[in-house]
Amino acid sequence: MPLAIPNLDQRRFEQIVTEIRRRVPTFTPEWTDLNESDPGITLAQLFAFMTEQLLFQVNQVPEKGLITFLKMVGAELHPKTPATADITFTVADATAPKLVEVLAGTQVQTQTPPPGEKTPITFETARRFFALNGELGAIGSIDCNGDFVAHTAANESLIASFAPFGSAGTVKDCLFLGFDLNAAGPWPEGTIRLRVNLAGSKEVGEPGTEELGPCSAELTPPKRIEWSFAVGHSTTPDGRKNIVFSNPITLALDSTQELRRSGYLEIALDKEQAQSFTVADSDVEIEFLRDLFVIRARVIDPDEFSEPPKIDTVRLNSVDALAVTSITAEALGGSTGLPFQRFVLANAPVRPMSLELVVNETTEGGGASEEWQEVDDLFAAGADDRVFQVLYATGEVLFGDGHYGKIPPPDDGSAPEGNIKALRYQFGGGVTGNVGAETLTTVLSGTPPLPSMDATNVLPARGGADEEPLALGLARAPAVVRSRYRAVTARDFEALAMETPSARVARAHTLPNTRPGRDPGRSPGTVTVVLVPQVPFEESIFAPIGLPSVVARAVLAYLDARRLVTTPVFVDAAKFRRIRVDVTLVVDPRVSLTATRAGAMDSLHRFFHALVGGEDGFGWPFGGAVFHSRVSQRLFQVEGVLRVDGLELSLDDGPFVACQDLEICDGELLYSGEHTVRVRPA
Repeated sequence: MPLAIPNLDQRRFEQIVTEIRRRVPTFTPEWTDLNESDPGITLAQLFAFMTEQLLFQVNQVPEKGLITFLKMVGAELHPKTPATADITFTVADATAPKLVEVLAGTQVQTQTPPPGEKTPITFETARRFFALNGELGAIGSIDCNGDFVAHTAANESLIASFAPFGSAGTVKDCLFLGFDLNAAGPWPEGTIRLRVNLAGSKEVGEPGTEELGPCSAELTPPKRIEWSFAVGHSTTPDGRKNIVFSNPITLALDSTQELRRSGYLEIALDKEQAQSFTVADSDVEIEFLRDLFVIRARVIDPDEFSEPPKIDTVRLNSVDALAVTSITAEALGGSTGLPFQRFVLANAPVRPMSLELVVNETTEGGGASEEWQEVDDLFAAGADDRVFQVLYATGEVLFGDGHYGKIPPPDDGSAPEGNIKALRYQFGGGVTGNVGAETLTTVLSGTPPLPSMDATNVLPARGGADEEPLALGLARAPAVVRSRYRAVTARDFEALAMETPSARVARAHTLPNTRPGRDPGRSPGTVTVVLVPQVPFEESIFAPIGLPSVVARAVLAYLDARRLVTTPVFVDAAKFRRIRVDVTLVVDPRVSLTATRAGAMDSLHRFFHALVGGEDGFGWPFGGAVFHSRVSQRLFQVEGVLRVDGLELSLDDGPFVACQDLEICDGELLYSGEHTVRVRPA
């Protein structure tokens, strides 16, 4: 059983006063008036009150000792995590260049501060890109039967989705993107950037192209779509004018994995290709593409479409951004040449691995701006390694002692700001960055200044989290220490996954001998870690909790460095099963039927939830049985319920069954469907 931290002294105010009263006859027999009005009793109560306060402090000694020990072994609370958003830019100046460079770090703000904040929330773009001075004028498709379907209205509505390749995804099904430039002339040489949001996906940010396992090259999705651009026209014998397209081109970036997930597309055309890119004539057969520059995506392998994609939105000139602020050229001070020096950045919390730091080492014959590298742990460094460690929550920068990391050379006093400088770092984070959709609309002027531009975010920002509470950190830390930062047992993998820096993982579960995409237990020696990220309860009641790619990549990289060399490790999202309840509750006639029904619905939503459900309130267990009797017991706990009649359960789209338990597989969780709760008075 787990070791509980005991209170060293459990006495309280009343017990101390009673103990004093009991000792009076022994030590002061002449004191006979023990009423509340006696001054001696008043003094006894005063000393009891002061003693209780002292005991409260003493009882925190074991917890303080645990915290001190965990700090000694390097365990830390997860720092604040910045939110991520997809921001779409529109060039509002028709006279600007056809491609406008938007540098990494371009800032976009909310117009007003969110509730509880004094200043607007600022996001910074994560990468450089070029914004097309134009718009996505039309989007549509053509199926294998030659039928044209315009999706422009659905793409702009934000509430309707569309299937670019129909319901089957057959050969020659095509998706057309029509672009309208604000300035006359040919298509510009360079790269345009698009954001594709698949239907039902709330994921934001750049999913990236890193593989999710050491053997995942075998799992690289086969090619199923080819891309081309309009280069001319042809006329059929019956007089219809069609668009002629180029040979297939390779995308500069496709983080959607050929429309298998939400992500970004980058289409790059060199000078020769840009010159051959032709505007569709005003009399081409496909009306919604007339007078536009058209890019086509065509199905080449329908066998790869087990389920053709459905798209919510396609947005031009979109880029991922973080709720952080960049600081440049901040002086930290001068080195004294002593071991284990500490310097404090002016802003915190610091975004992990964002600090770029240089040291003037001319006093030891080095350069005036020697670059030093950030590491997770100074005690893994050598004596001559130019490394430092950052405590993200406080902004402290730690240097070594000459044995574990080099000591910065002493400052010669030639510069008043010292010889240690932070060239650049980013700070920020927290749940306040999770701003709503269409709130990031103010583009701040940059260097060099941008032409007039508008901006917005189609989807709400996600991923912002506050610093991990101490109670959760103390509950997690012993498992981390037990694993010794090496993933050997199933619990090691789970503990390390949950303490991955910058990845807020709420739950982790290990599936041995299992590999994503294959039958469970059929891959000997392989480990798959199923992850559930931390998300708000209200956003995950009626839908499965997805796994952001950025979290998957961070956890995989963390586990990969700590696994046994012979153990391939993969990460995967938990599979969710939809559960529905149909029940009639007989209610005490003295209570409100509406309130009882609402309480029963809330109880069911929480009971089946992946993060707050189950018997213990720490999340529904992975796999196992959904016991009919436990659901009935849960409903009996709702205030006013006298009897539970006709309780039936259903998984996914299966039939409702009465008096029968339901089974879910290992690694699976539940989410609530539409429960039917009827109430009637007794």
